[in-house]
Amino acid sequence: MKLATPASELCKIEANLETIKSLTDCFEMRDCCLGLDIPNVELYHSDIQPIHPMSPDSLDKLIYVKKRWPELKVISLHVASNSPDVRLERGWYHLTKRALSEDEMIGHFKHNIQEIRDAIGTSVKLAIENNCYYPTAAYDTVTDPVFLTKLLSQSDVYFLLDYAHAQITAYNKKVSFQGYFKALPLDKLIQIHLSVPDLTGKVAADSHQSLSTESIMDFSGIIKKRNIEYVTVEYYQDIQILADILKELKTKLYDFI
Repeated sequence: MKLATPASELCKIEANLETIKSLTDCFEMRDCCLGLDIPNVELYHSDIQPIHPMSPDSLDKLIYVKKRWPELKVISLHVASNSPDVRLERGWYHLTKRALSEDEMIGHFKHNIQEIRDAIGTSVKLAIENNCYYPTAAYDTVTDPVFLTKLLSQSDVYFLLDYAHAQITAYNKKVSFQGYFKALPLDKLIQIHLSVPDLTGKVAADSHQSLSTESIMDFSGIIKKRNIEYVTVEYYQDIQILADILKELKTKLYDFI
């Protein structure tokens, strides 16, 4: 199990990058930072949604990343909305045209995964991430654990669990977190994103708050005895706070195995 840290705005400052390099096992590249000279990139978290029609530019980007960082081990993709035709309002997707059907999204997924495999080969593992549910029609199918399980059961693709997204979805759907969590395709789990969401309002929000010692211990029960290859902290605000979180997690990773 490795500690992976996302490339972020913090990495644009050389001193911050050096601090993170000294505390993390590897980096997770993001689209916002493709122009940065980040070393030891084993993960790439892409904005591409394989359940939608995929453009040649998307394939070109994946090919570029694999060539740019030959140490790459996992590419994770989004399953974020029921349609490519959305507008962003208050941080939520809203449909501007009809939602794709479940069969349409599964069809796109199968086709696109094969296209990706043909383009980059099989040496890099692929994964999909669970998204948050917000109260618009754009999120109905993509946040359903049954749908996510169907996607993964028909492919060699793995599961990236965003724990905060699962908490937000259960909160906003007003369902049991444990019931929702256990229905996710955890048997294909390869990576986990850790952060603390805002669960205090009428609608929960993906606020990426810092992890406390208590929250790290809460996560330990999820991480223990699961075949997780990477643990990733999603916190982007203060370098000293991030450094403290990474130090604490680093000391506890062996206890989680």
